[in-house]
Amino acid sequence: MPSAERLRTSAICVTENVEHTLGRTGEVDDVVQAFVAEPGRADRLRAAARGLAECAEGPAGCPPLYGIPVWVKNSVHVDGLPIRAGSALWADLLTGRRAAVVDRLLEAGAVIAGKTVTAEFAVAVPAPCRRR
Repeated sequence: MPSAERLRTSAICVTENVEHTLGRTGEVDDVVQAFVAEPGRADRLRAAARGLAECAEGPAGCPPLYGIPVWVKNSVHVDGLPIRAGSALWADLLTGRRAAVVDRLLEAGAVIAGKTVTAEFAVAVPAPCRRR
């Protein structure tokens, strides 16, 4: 996985990094079962990468997490992604404002890659993740 420094210095571009993330996610998720399925993830991530690449002002102008993919638990609100909190409840019952941590990650230049599974409401029986 490329470092933020390599992304800031253009040793690798943000769009390449997103493609790498999509590829690795596809390779490992059948085994680790850590990621919440998201129709359209590839399109969303590619659009986010293009947006970051367009606003880049060279290495000095890039934020500290420029282009770094970040996964958040499914108990954290992210605009455009449903929140289930590991529950069978309808996603529209758990709506709310985007989490402050997500705001900070986006301000720092991170790309929200998607959501990871979580135990129900982050306190119950463990989620179905497996170690590789």
